[in-house]
Amino acid sequence: MLWSGNDTVLLDSHYSAGQVVATKAMDIAIEKAREFGIAAVSVKNSNHFGIAAHYA
Repeated sequence: MLWSGNDTVLLDSHYSAGQVVATKAMDIAIEKAREFGIAAVSVKNSNHFGIAAHYA
């Protein structure tokens, strides 16, 4: 985690698989949204996440 505010987070994936970091990002977003009513999570340095529909 590079940065975290009350309802926002910036994650650095260190070029890992997109599916792994996206799952972690969604878990964090859900946790923050439950606490603050809204959340935004951004990911940088991630690899391809073309199979996103499967995880939606």
